[in-house]
Amino acid sequence: MSSEQEDCHLCKEFLRDPVSIPCGHIFCAVCLKTYWDHADHTGSYMCPQCRQRLGATQAEIQEKIHDRLKQMEELKQAVDTLKSSAHTALQECEKMFADMIRSIERMQQEMMKLISSNKRAALSNAEGHVERLSHEISDLKRRDNEITQLSRTEDHIHFIQSFHMLLAQTEAEELPTVSVNPYFTFGPVTKAVSEMKQHLNEFSNEELVKVAKAVNKMTFCQLEDSKKKQAKSIKSEEATAVQVYKSLPMQEPQHRDDFMRWVFLDHEGGTLAFYGVGETMSLIHRFKASFAEPVFPGFWVWYESGITLIQ
Repeated sequence: MSSEQEDCHLCKEFLRDPVSIPCGHIFCAVCLKTYWDHADHTGSYMCPQCRQRLGATQAEIQEKIHDRLKQMEELKQAVDTLKSSAHTALQECEKMFADMIRSIERMQQEMMKLISSNKRAALSNAEGHVERLSHEISDLKRRDNEITQLSRTEDHIHFIQSFHMLLAQTEAEELPTVSVNPYFTFGPVTKAVSEMKQHLNEFSNEELVKVAKAVNKMTFCQLEDSKKKQAKSIKSEEATAVQVYKSLPMQEPQHRDDFMRWVFLDHEGGTLAFYGVGETMSLIHRFKASFAEPVFPGFWVWYESGITLIQ
């Protein structure tokens, strides 16, 4: 204690039961108590020497209460808005998905009609050819029977006349040839529908990822650290620090200085550990797993920041 601190600022005498207050000045315990008992501090205590305010005043506390009540009311209104928005989004999404399902069902019905229509047309055409071929076969059998009967006649003149007549009729008629594709199938239609299904699945998966990313980026409210002025976002889903065989909830850092972390990997031993580095090294979490494949580190680096890998 220096010579300046040997005397009490209030009683101007040697310090008795000295006490120190946060500003650093020292007083007699009785003198300080008496001063504060008689002072009009109205919830606030001040240093008798430097007049520095010690602690919060009642007005400040009431102001904080008012601010907290206002924030709570705003949060309640935001929650109501969130619920209403979520309800509307659910209804609209349900309606849009129902419309998409109806569109797919309509495509299915049109495809079924197309296949059935082509089937009926092909069958009708084939049945027409079968009927015509049946008539031609019956007519040819009739002529064959007539030739057989003529071959048995003894009237040579009648045979020659009738035979030439049948021969002329046969040569005059050109019977069309029916070309049949024995490998006809609706396989190409099935293949086209299968490819369309695959494209729809790939497209829907890509769009679902985009929607999920958009939802996860949506910030509902923020908790602000008054000391470091670094906002911490509360997201719609809890973030995870690492994904091995289970998830570890991540406490988001309030400041870039909080990114002092060490990761220790024992691949053969099946251990992955996370340590916080400060004055002492503290274990944050440890995973026990059997690594069947190589493990690679992944880092998310903020703007104008960096990392150092130490082997």
